[in-house]
Order: sequence, then structure tokens, then C-alpha cells
Amino acid sequence: SISIITTHFKELTNISKHNSQFINYYFPVKIDTKEKIEFLYTIKKGVSNQYIALYLLKEQGLDKILIDKAIENQKQLIETKKTIELKSIRKADLLT
Repeated sequence: SISIITTHFKELTNISKHNSQFINYYFPVKIDTKEKIEFLYTIKKGVSNQYIALYLLKEQGLDKILIDKAIENQKQLIETKKTIELKSIRKADLLT
């Protein structure tokens, strides 16, 4: 049997690293300059690196100031994670 599970828990995508019976797919979207989401209705193999939940909440009319602050915090967290990953890669290169 085939099961399709959708989730926002990115940690679950790690299952495929340990079990080849699991394959990750995602649905990419476009976000325009006005932060409107365009659904492309395509499926691609891999794991999405797009974080669109806050943009969806904004489109649904949740408090704009609150959502904008959350989006800014999210962007800072993503940049911090990238910096940590880059430092880790550089450190590994120095050790080899």
C-alpha cells in the first residue's frame, strides 16, 4: 500500500535518511513582492525549504503587525541557522 502524509514538522523528513521506503516530496509555491502566495500545483522530489505558514495566516486576515513581526523573527532564525551551518562546514574543512 502507498500512504501520503503531509506535515509541517520538518524533523519527520529525516525518516527518509534512515529508511529508503520513505521518499520526501513537496509542493513549491511562489511568493510575490507583495507577499502573496501563488500555488503552482506541482509536486517535486525532496524537502521544501519554504516557510509559508505565516504568509497564509496573513492572507487569512490575522493581525498584520503580529504576523509581520513573526515573519521578521523567522527570517532572522533562518539566517542564524545558515550561519551556524556554514561555520560547522568550515570547521569540518579545517579538520580534514
